[in-house]
Amino acid sequence: MLQEGVQVVKEDVSNEKQQMEEGPEDVPLTHVSVEFLQKKDEDYDDYIPEVDKIKEITNDKFYKFVRDIQKLLTYTNAIPFRTRATRYYCFYCSTDGPLFEDPDELRSHTTTKHDKERISRVEQHMKPQWLNEVIKFDIKDLQCTECMLTLHDWNNMFVHFAETHDIGFDEAYTRVIPYSLTSDLQCVLCHEKFANYGLLDIHMNLHYSNHVCFKCGDTFLSVSRLDKHMTTHKTGNFPCTKCDKSFSLNYYLTRHVNLVHNQKTPKCVYCKKNVEGPMHLHISEEHSEKVKPLTCEVCGKVFTWKPYFVAHMRRNHIGVKKYKCEHCPKKFIKPYELKTHSITHTRLSRLFECGACKATFNSITSIKKHISVHDKEK
Repeated sequence: MLQEGVQVVKEDVSNEKQQMEEGPEDVPLTHVSVEFLQKKDEDYDDYIPEVDKIKEITNDKFYKFVRDIQKLLTYTNAIPFRTRATRYYCFYCSTDGPLFEDPDELRSHTTTKHDKERISRVEQHMKPQWLNEVIKFDIKDLQCTECMLTLHDWNNMFVHFAETHDIGFDEAYTRVIPYSLTSDLQCVLCHEKFANYGLLDIHMNLHYSNHVCFKCGDTFLSVSRLDKHMTTHKTGNFPCTKCDKSFSLNYYLTRHVNLVHNQKTPKCVYCKKNVEGPMHLHISEEHSEKVKPLTCEVCGKVFTWKPYFVAHMRRNHIGVKKYKCEHCPKKFIKPYELKTHSITHTRLSRLFECGACKATFNSITSIKKHISVHDKEK
């Protein structure tokens, strides 16, 4: 059937071509005079540049968004908050204010310290617009303050307000991002569980696909996240001006310069001092009263550093150890862990020799620790 259709189209095209070559009969040739109309200057008075239209639309959306936030804060007990480096901050104090390890302390601080400005100063705290495209809400134990109904589902909340209280929203559907800040973090939309807030925050991009990467199709809830993602596609050759190394991404080059050449040390989130040694030791020694101990509910071990707690859960209670050692019954989660362990089973691998005492070691890490002992003796 397809071939027959193609043949019909070919015959029609050949007939039209033949008629065009023969030319039409008895068609008089005439010249038409064209008059150019000059547009009056006053016609330009109502002209609005395209940029102004875009700004007007953007401002209109922003003020609708602010009104939606004020409605949610008026008719629910939701708590707005900010984050930086997976840490919680007060929405009104911003990231310059105190940080909160415990979400309960964040909720208590917001309701007691900012009760009067909870609604009135939303617009002020949402500027600049480009930096506040979305807002994060903690909706733990969410309730409607009009009828005191417990709202178990975020999407059904909008239905409840529309049908019961005749309250509508414009921008909140895609720009208010809901979280339930508890010790057991899970997505409030699909109820998937996560080990830490960082993973949950990345997961929310799947539910709010406000922006799409045209190269790989990944979705993001804000322009800032999309812009950060786009740097991963800008591959090339970025040489270091201070050494002979080169990198495929500018991000890798910047990190290399900061760590190797500038030797920038991380800053403590509590005292704002640059810490040269391990950060968890500094925090446990200098700010032990601010650290909330984390107890493993499976084996009872207590941790004062959250990354160690997460690593413990992954290694011992969550992760699947599928990489088995050929020489002993031990299993490992990651391939590099098995590779590092396998070295201990063969003496042939002890290739690192100490120049001071001729002792041999099977890894660079081991010999570095050993050499530090000789340095202390000197």
